[in-house]
Amino acid sequence: MKKILTYRWHWLLPVLAVFIATTVFGQSIIYVPAPIANPGDPYLPWNSFGTQVGLGFPIVVNGQTVLNLTALPNNYFNPTVVQPSTTSAVIGGQPDWMDPENVWALPLAYGTEIGSNLANGGWFGNNSEGGLLITEFADSHLMEDPFLYNGWFSKTDPANTYLGFSFQEGGDTYYGWVQMGSPLPGAVWIYSYAYSTIPDMPIFAGEVPEPTTLVLLCMGGLALGFLRRHHGG
Repeated sequence: MKKILTYRWHWLLPVLAVFIATTVFGQSIIYVPAPIANPGDPYLPWNSFGTQVGLGFPIVVNGQTVLNLTALPNNYFNPTVVQPSTTSAVIGGQPDWMDPENVWALPLAYGTEIGSNLANGGWFGNNSEGGLLITEFADSHLMEDPFLYNGWFSKTDPANTYLGFSFQEGGDTYYGWVQMGSPLPGAVWIYSYAYSTIPDMPIFAGEVPEPTTLVLLCMGGLALGFLRRHHGG
């Protein structure tokens, strides 16, 4: 009986090894959660995960900053912008066609395809204004409408809002997303970001790596342990 069991495991182990290698080495998405900031503060919504954008929150890929999200100081409207690098771009739009330098970042819903073919918006690099507007606000000093808003991220659901970006590396184009929102007037929070490791491969907003690697590794470990136990008698 032991010999029969051992023989059966011999054909199963190579199959498990192939699946494990494919999952580990063929992973096509890198996912990065933002550091948790101000845990336990009851006055800041969404503070259980994520980081509020201050004077600089970089999106880093392979040691290179492809985007920088920053709140610009000393401005009446308190804008927060995203600044692509010279080799990256962001999905955005122009709210006023008469002012082509004024470009706003476009919020994407969960599941939106990010790639060369866009259903809405276009790809924009950095511009003379210093970046693409995420949101800005000013106090109107009126009881009925206390704040004035600009930017399409100003009144979005932080849990289901994404920024699409692309970057160049080695002559190839890669795509990614940033989950972020503005739960408070003028405050932008970053929750996570991800990018594809396959050139020219579209990514969907909110898409993360398949959670199968650990399971397959555990299965492989159990199979090896079972085989060794039966070999050992």
